[in-house]
Amino acid sequence: SVLDYKYLEPKPSTPIYAQNVSADVAEERSFYSKNPADLFFNITHDSTKSMVAPGIKAAEIMQLNFRTGSDVAELENLTLKVSGIDGNEIKGAYLMEKDKIVATASISSDYLKFNDINRQFEKDTYSTLSLKLDLSENLKIGTRIRLDIEKAEDIEIEVDAGSFAINSYYPIKGQYLSISKLKTANP
Repeated sequence: SVLDYKYLEPKPSTPIYAQNVSADVAEERSFYSKNPADLFFNITHDSTKSMVAPGIKAAEIMQLNFRTGSDVAELENLTLKVSGIDGNEIKGAYLMEKDKIVATASISSDYLKFNDINRQFEKDTYSTLSLKLDLSENLKIGTRIRLDIEKAEDIEIEVDAGSFAINSYYPIKGQYLSISKLKTANP
């Protein structure tokens, strides 16, 4: 696969790398700048958090991981396709870094849109943004939710003053979050 460098002269292609992350599998994708290792991106999910009850607040559905090399990178915009439910069943969606909200999504029936995130990643760092959801109490037990990056334009990242995008392997599918009944302790 190749990566496209948008807005300036074409750059050489570079491979997309795959890596295994604990019990979950994540594909690591590189965005090209001067050095192919200037920015790596992957999506992971903690499988111990894959089942939640209807109406839960701050359910973590995925983590977006960024590893920079010798250049500063900036996440500008992110659009995610909602699968498995009507997006209106999501009452809130936000990107968090530790305990701080970095961006809040606008929600439609099919998409979560994080505009003007403008989260800068310093050179030679590893950063994780957690995507958390507030869910409707009306969700039915057994429902499964997934968020996907459908196309290259859905994740906008700037590296070395130029915008970059992956041009293949779409959609990038997230892991499922399942709606289940909460267990209560016996008295």
